[in-house]
Amino acid sequence: MPDVSCEHGKTAPLEVLENLAESQTKSGGQKCLICAYQCGYAWGVEHKFMLTGDVWDFKMCKHGSRANSKTLLELPDDQAGIGNQKCATCAYNRGFEDGKAFSNPTAH
Repeated sequence: MPDVSCEHGKTAPLEVLENLAESQTKSGGQKCLICAYQCGYAWGVEHKFMLTGDVWDFKMCKHGSRANSKTLLELPDDQAGIGNQKCATCAYNRGFEDGKAFSNPTAH
């Protein structure tokens, strides 16, 4: 599966980005999905699970994916990128799952 790059120096699998759910929200459809994927990936490699509560503040999108709210707000904008109008929360969540699987290959 080929990777694509963003102007912010990150990469993500093209197939993942193409298959993300649609989003028109401020925190979803205008943020860099490649950066969102990489943030989630890093969290998955490091933590293995998502936490909830005030300290981590993970929120759920309408598609059932979760991502850290602060991280989503801090993502750079990318209105013309490959995943334009796709859900950044779903991108983060997919990155998390891929990172978790990478760091624990015997778990699947």
